[in-house]
Amino acid sequence: MKIYILRVLYNAAFYLFFFLLTAVFYSMPAEAYHNDIILRAGVSFTDNVNYSDTERYDSVIFTPGIKWKYNTDIEDSSAFLFSDLYSSYNAFSWNPSVKNYYNVSHDFILRNHYLSWYNHFIYTAEPLDITTDDMERRTGDISILTYRSSRHRHFGLDAELYNANHHYTKNKTSSYNNFSIQAAPFWNFSGRTTFRAKLQYSMFTYPNSRKSTSADTSIGAVMEWDIFKTLKMSYAVSYIMRNFKQSQKGYHSYIDEPWYKLSVSWEHPGYGSSVYVDAERKLKETAYNFNRYYTDTVFIFGAQQFFLLKYLIGITVRYEDIGYERFGRKDNVLSVSPRFEYAFKECFKLILSANYGIRSSNVNLSEYETSHAGLTIEYKM
Repeated sequence: MKIYILRVLYNAAFYLFFFLLTAVFYSMPAEAYHNDIILRAGVSFTDNVNYSDTERYDSVIFTPGIKWKYNTDIEDSSAFLFSDLYSSYNAFSWNPSVKNYYNVSHDFILRNHYLSWYNHFIYTAEPLDITTDDMERRTGDISILTYRSSRHRHFGLDAELYNANHHYTKNKTSSYNNFSIQAAPFWNFSGRTTFRAKLQYSMFTYPNSRKSTSADTSIGAVMEWDIFKTLKMSYAVSYIMRNFKQSQKGYHSYIDEPWYKLSVSWEHPGYGSSVYVDAERKLKETAYNFNRYYTDTVFIFGAQQFFLLKYLIGITVRYEDIGYERFGRKDNVLSVSPRFEYAFKECFKLILSANYGIRSSNVNLSEYETSHAGLTIEYKM
């Protein structure tokens, strides 16, 4: 009953926000708007080899899509509307075609200076073939409603309502619902330093699974510094407490975990350069019935350089240390992702991307090597 009431309030808040923001759009002068439409089409190839039994699959992925954004340039009252429709078809060339699948997803953002609403919807399905009676379908829907008071104040508040639903037609035990509410009052020490406290409550339900309903409470704090005009740093720490209503074999009835994140970024528009470093330790949900969660420690380094108004070269290096404590499993993942962009004209762009990753584990079946290369063309109307 409590979840139902919260969702009713959430939907009511969204419709009120949509009504208010629509009025903002219609009340502003037409010359303040920017309307961009971006068409894109891409193809990529992935090769994945498992070390333990030499199992291998190759796949070709086709990714057509369209982006549309509509925004104003009026400071402190600006409105922004963004829509991104993305589709892909994954055709396996090595393994049987039963594993072919396609995705359709959509991102939608609507915001003004104080309120924002974000929605992500995805649909995944495997095509029919002679070995299956029906398709495995997955639908996912994520909605986030956010309020942010003016950053120019010494004191303010950030608040968020989050709702996610994932449903599987055949593998029903993986279906779940998640609802959370978050409040984060902040204090601006100066124009360059902000302190933010955070309190979040989340509830998870698994309607088709033996997994029990769980509730998370998270308390934390964030510090943000603009050290120089081009150099920024933030540090966040949270303490997550998870309580399961039922204790089952292999599950924790109660767990608590700290969460940390350190971010440092440097960006110089005059040089066309940017560099960032992230380090994060977090608690994540797992699909294994005998181990409900795992800890993931992630280190990311990224850099890119834009020059001659046409070329962009970038690289991202990612390292993960993953620990499945109840299962006694430890994984390490290293990936390198270079990227190259070339703008033939202001409205026409070519993007080349690649990725190489290797996963080592104390469980042989989990070790693999993967490589990926892709080509995307974007046209801005």
